[in-house]
Order: sequence, then C-alpha cells, then structure tokens
Amino acid sequence: LPPPRSDAKQRLLVLSLLAIIGSAFYSMWQTTLDLPVLPESHVQSIKAAFTWNPVDREARRILAAEKRATEAVARWIQEPHAFFEHALKNDLREPSIEAEIQNSYRRIRDRYREFLKRYPEHVPARLAYGDFLELVEDYDGATEAWDLAREIDPKNPEIWSRQARIAYFEENFEKLLTSYQRAIQLDEGNWDHHYQMATIVFSNLGKSAQHFGESAEDSLARAILHYTEALRFNPTHSTVAHELAMAYAHSDPPRIKDSIAAWEKSARHALDDIDRESAYLHIADVLIGDRQFDDARKHVERSSLPTFRGQREWLLRKISHSESQ
Repeated sequence: LPPPRSDAKQRLLVLSLLAIIGSAFYSMWQTTLDLPVLPESHVQSIKAAFTWNPVDREARRILAAEKRATEAVARWIQEPHAFFEHALKNDLREPSIEAEIQNSYRRIRDRYREFLKRYPEHVPARLAYGDFLELVEDYDGATEAWDLAREIDPKNPEIWSRQARIAYFEENFEKLLTSYQRAIQLDEGNWDHHYQMATIVFSNLGKSAQHFGESAEDSLARAILHYTEALRFNPTHSTVAHELAMAYAHSDPPRIKDSIAAWEKSARHALDDIDRESAYLHIADVLIGDRQFDDARKHVERSSLPTFRGQREWLLRKISHSESQ
C-alpha cells in the first residue's frame, strides 16, 4: 500500500478542487446573474444558458443584453427624465431619443449577426434573433431569420409556430393552418399551439372547412377538440375556457350543459372580478335561451359590479319577457 498523504497535502488537494469548482460556478454566475423575464418564445435559449457549453452561454449574454436594451427603451419612452439622465451619464452632445433607440437596437442586431456568422446553425439564437426583429417591427428580417432556422431544424415545433406568425403577417390562411398543424404534430402537449389552432379555426369556420375539405360543423368540432386539448394541458386558463364556452354555444343545437360547464371553469380561474362576473352573466344568457329562468336569475344575482348594472337590468327584463311568452 502507498504511504498515507500528509495533512498538508490533503488540504492542498481539497483547496485546489474547490478553486476549480468555484471558478466554474463563477463563470456560470456571470452569464446567469441578470436573468431576464423573457417571453415563452425564448425558452429554448434560456434552457441552453444552463449548460457548460461556451457557445450557448455567449448566446445567453446576447439575450441578457437584449433585455436590458429593450427595458431601457421602455423607460425612456414612459419616463422622459430617464432618457435625459441617460444622455447626461453618457455625455450625449445632441441627445435624441429616436436616434438613441435606433443605436441601442443596432448594437443588439450587430451582436446577433456577428454571433450567427460564427455559429450559423445555432437554432435557438436564430429564433431569438427573429423574435427581436419582430419586436422592433422588422418583419421581413424576422421572417428571414425564422425561415433559415426552419431549413436547419425542420422538426423543431417552435420554428413552425414562428412559421405561423410569418403566415399571419403575409395573411396566408392556408400556411397559417398548415404551420400550426405541423407544430402540434411535433409537440402534441403544447397547449398554446392547440389554443392558437382552435382560435383560428373557430374565427374562420368557412375558410377552415374549405381548407380541410369538411363541413362548417366539422370545423367547429375541430376547434372544440383543440380548445379541449389546450385546457387539458393548461387547465386553469380562463380565456381558453371562455372561448370553448362560446364554441359550445355556437353548435347546432347548442351544447348548453357543456357551454355552462366551460363558463363556470372560466369564472373559477378568472384573473379578476370583471372576467368572473362576465362569465356569470354569459351563463345567465345561455340559461334564458334554454328557458331555465330561475337559474338564470341566480346567476344574474352573482354579479354586483357597477360595470355590469346595465347588462344585469337587460337580462332581468329578458327573463321577464321570455316568461310571459
């Protein structure tokens, strides 16, 4: 057996290991200290940040710089004194908020371009770059960035959701539906893709029926299916439940029980009292149409906000008029 190490050598070894680990964590900390609150579209890039890959960490730094720049621009617009403070701090001789906004955006654009020139197949950075260009209303540039990402990684569902946004800019309904279909095929558990598909179909039943080669009623059933899937993966989303309730009510004949259940779900998860009471009054209106007048009154009474006083009075008159017929 080898002779035991001395205490001094053991301490030196431990300190060396701690120094290596500390250095590595410090490098990670530098790139993640200023974590931005970014839209869902940046999720892939955020995930990439928490790796030891230096390329992904560099991309993460650009995202952090983008966040700081866009937040600064928002402050300049909302609080004029913030821009003057910026101008004084940076010794701007002829301060112009418009020019400084463009300079700030140009610096971010240049960083993305330089990074993508070195790493042209970095899909998360291409997606983030397209999102940035969309934010600054360079829609042609965003379209080009997302198209290039799709050519590199056609099986990435986030790219197909961007393709749908391109189709929206182009007012290309066929491409819009096809893109969301592909995104759902690649990521069936993404609630937002289901929700977007449902909303598009429900809002355009005639065009959707023509696209899918089906009846308008079949397209309505398709929209209901996607709303239901969206709620399955995001069960507390009030707006999805709201639109699902409308879709049920639009059926022929109206699916009263299903519509009321969806409205109740929307009310249960409403973000504020206005949305909640709006759902109650929608339920009352559905019940009036189904001649359930006592239950309709009970739902009208669930509303008390002054905002809905006129609507409550109208519904009560509607109940009285319907009962007399």
